[in-house]
Amino acid sequence: MNPRDPTLPCKYAQQEKFAQLLAAGGGLKESYIKAGYADGQYAAQNANKLKRKLGWRIAFLEKQHAADEAKAQEAAIKESAVNRGWVLQKLRETYERAMEPVPVLDRKGKPTGLFRYQVAAAIRTLELIGKELGCFKRRGRGHSSRNGGG
Repeated sequence: MNPRDPTLPCKYAQQEKFAQLLAAGGGLKESYIKAGYADGQYAAQNANKLKRKLGWRIAFLEKQHAADEAKAQEAAIKESAVNRGWVLQKLRETYERAMEPVPVLDRKGKPTGLFRYQVAAAIRTLELIGKELGCFKRRGRGHSSRNGGG
């Protein structure tokens, strides 16, 4: 076991670069060459030896990369998270689209001069917005409701 502190970089910059490239998911021989080592006949063997020698550092860097990736993913989720304001905005847009007049066409595809709206969709979006904003609170016992309660 290497007595070195894995939080500290390798003694040689070339070894550190190799460890970082490998920990970031690079291929063994590819990382070896990108770190500045020779692409010779024994490059793959030498890369494997160096990987074993620097295993302590590579393992630490892999854990660090995984933690950084998890943080980045969490931040992306927070940034794109759906919130109450977004939902209300989308409901409003849906209502506005549902209330846009759509011309009624005859059998030949010509406008009849009449228009139709998506009334059910419009009413439903208004209902959802109203519920979210608390517009439909129950009244006192003396008033009847749609469900026959009172």
